[in-house]
Amino acid sequence: MNPTPNDDRRRLMVRCAWLYHESGLTQEEIAGRLGVSRSTVSRALSQAAREGIVEVVITEPYPEALRLETVLTERLGVAAVVGMVGPGEDPGEAAGRAAARRLEAIVTPGDVSVAIGWGRTLSRMIPFLRRRKTRRVRIVGAIGHSVAAYGLAVGAVVRDVGAAFGAETHVLPAPLYSPGRGLTDALTQNVAVAETLEMARRADVVFTSIGRAESSNPLVAEGMLTPDAMAELLSRGAVGDLLANFFDPEGRPLVVENFVPLGLGLEDLRAARRVVAMACGPERVPAVLGAVAGDYVSELVLDSITAEALLAATGPGQPDS
Repeated sequence: MNPTPNDDRRRLMVRCAWLYHESGLTQEEIAGRLGVSRSTVSRALSQAAREGIVEVVITEPYPEALRLETVLTERLGVAAVVGMVGPGEDPGEAAGRAAARRLEAIVTPGDVSVAIGWGRTLSRMIPFLRRRKTRRVRIVGAIGHSVAAYGLAVGAVVRDVGAAFGAETHVLPAPLYSPGRGLTDALTQNVAVAETLEMARRADVVFTSIGRAESSNPLVAEGMLTPDAMAELLSRGAVGDLLANFFDPEGRPLVVENFVPLGLGLEDLRAARRVVAMACGPERVPAVLGAVAGDYVSELVLDSITAEALLAATGPGQPDS
């Protein structure tokens, strides 16, 4: 079969990219070697970047992000990754971009299993994941499935993350919660549910987000938790949740009747090898501090505005978290 013009164009892009980025030749030198004009080489390099043949990865962090990460790690005792919010940018995009780069760094070497959580914050990283083929990567749902809006639909998040990495995926085949401990215990006796939960517990990394305890919490908005139940949690000092498990400022678990999450619990997170948790928005600072106080997370992924708010909340003269 004769090569098509598109084949020739792509071959030129690849050759130019290799000679420029790997061999260190200048555009003039490449033009001379390939017998084309310098402008042709320039266009080929630009097109190679647009089509994903070349990926530019900045290995040195932005100086301000590095400062925030360093100080937060010293103060909180957990690692921190900060996405800088650009002029006019939605902080959620900065956090999502930082989370995508962090997850890519975790899975790219291969031979890794990741238990994925849920939430609108976590779903912000999906558009920033760069599709790549990985080796022996498993993505597992860390909490039961729901039919809620995207971001809360855990199965959709698991599938999208898995698709980005060409990974094996496992959705926890159970509801996100049950109305009682007895039903939860019965559901976890199911072989498929038990096996998937065990995969999540054995995962190398749990990757999730930190929710805020408030009347507009997505669990309430989607009808999974009643307003009265949330009011009770708030009256008892709830500040946030991880995988629908609520806690107070000291990280102590808080439970209410008729709502038992089906998935990894707070004790599972405390026992996990590594827990990476996203948070976006200064209003989530109390929830972040509660998650840290409970020893439920080992690494935070934040936007720079939230990071600055955390520094202000934990700075000199502030009470210890």
